[in-house]
Amino acid sequence: MSDEPTNPDNKRPTDPPDYTRPALSRLADDGWTSDAGVIVNLLHGGFGGTVSVLDSIAGSVRARHWHRHDDHFLFILSGEVEYWERAIGATDLPQCQRFVAGEMFYTPPEREHAMRFPVDTKMISISTLSRTHDEHEADVVRVEFKLPGE
Repeated sequence: MSDEPTNPDNKRPTDPPDYTRPALSRLADDGWTSDAGVIVNLLHGGFGGTVSVLDSIAGSVRARHWHRHDDHFLFILSGEVEYWERAIGATDLPQCQRFVAGEMFYTPPEREHAMRFPVDTKMISISTLSRTHDEHEADVVRVEFKLPGE
């Protein structure tokens, strides 16, 4: 069997990206910047959810919330994540889980969670629901979630 593409107009994944193709260059929105870093949404809808790239600055903390309905997978491209998860309303600090580049973890709905980034970290978030900024804020409930050293 030939390794040539069956469609001669199809480029192989190793070819340089063709940024003239809208599917390769259009992002879902301009993203959001905060003291924790940057979130760039790659896709809203389509399969029902959102795929986002999160750049997090060393020492920053994200989340400290839970989702009413949404859930997400987080895939670490580079860096490291310290992750805590617990039942809604719990006050104890659960054991820290550490995830590094090449690892992916899951956060279900209705679980309080927080993440701290000991080094600059880039990860991809894949969520079940569409996550425009307004949709995300309507789904999350912010909580007190004091981390070690704070």
